[in-house]
Amino acid sequence: ELHEKLFDKPMQQAHNALVDVRACMKCYFELEKRGIIDTRH
Repeated sequence: ELHEKLFDKPMQQAHNALVDVRACMKCYFELEKRGIIDTRH
């Protein structure tokens, strides 16, 4: 759901471990880019 909200398209091949990890990474960096999360402490 997060991937679809961030990128306006559903995730392809969901429930494939490698694809899921890559999608998670993509979402993390997008959230950081948008300033929603800040990991600089």
